[in-house]
Order: sequence, then C-alpha cells, then structure tokens
Amino acid sequence: MEYDLTNNKISFTYGRVVQVVSGSYYDGFGNPLNLPGYQSISNITANTSSYNVTFNDYTILCDASSGSMDIILPTPSSGSGKLFNIKKIDNTGNMVNVYSTDGSYIDFSLTQSLTSRGTNLAVQASTTQYWIL
Repeated sequence: MEYDLTNNKISFTYGRVVQVVSGSYYDGFGNPLNLPGYQSISNITANTSSYNVTFNDYTILCDASSGSMDIILPTPSSGSGKLFNIKKIDNTGNMVNVYSTDGSYIDFSLTQSLTSRGTNLAVQASTTQYWIL
C-alpha cells in the first residue's frame, strides 16, 4: 500500500487506487465508491438531558445527575451497520433509557436502561432493529 498525501490517494496492490475528495471516495478512474463498512469512530457527544442520536454520533456520554434521560436512536434501517456506544457517566440512581425513534427492538426489548455509573451499551443497527454487541 502506498500513500500520496499531496493528492489524497491510497494505492493498493494490483493497482487499485482510492482518492479522497472532500470526504468522498473515488476509485482510480474517478468513479464514486460506496464504502458501507467505513465509519468514523471519533465522534463523542456528552449530554445532560434527553438526546436524539444522529448517524454522525458514535459515543454518547450520558450524565443523568439532573434526572432520568432518554437516548433516542434513529430508525435502524436508515443506517444499517452503524455502531453506537452509549455510556452512563454519573453516580446517581437516575436512569438512562435507550430506545429507537420508530419503536424498533434493541435485541429483544423496546427499551434498554442504564442504571449504574460506567454502564455501557454498544449497539449496531441492522435493517430491522438494533443488536447489543
């Protein structure tokens, strides 16, 4: 593999080239590439109240010290394969309730709750629901 940072290109064995232009990916012939397995995992959001998750989020830190809060996941079919990591960071008995905006299941339940500091919920969207990892 070779990197050409001047032209934002990565060359692979057998002559395959990926070029990055303004966040989009193109093959060596200028054709757009769909990279469904690619996901930025650098996005961290900290919240002290209920929050509607977007597909730009990855880690959602939840401080429920002011009261219970809801973390509302987007419709899973809109982002099949997307991962979310939700973590309760306060030391109160207030709950962090996680559910999907369209009523899709998270594993086999409509709602998952985080009750203790440090509790973590990692989920992945499929075409019909979220799965706990």
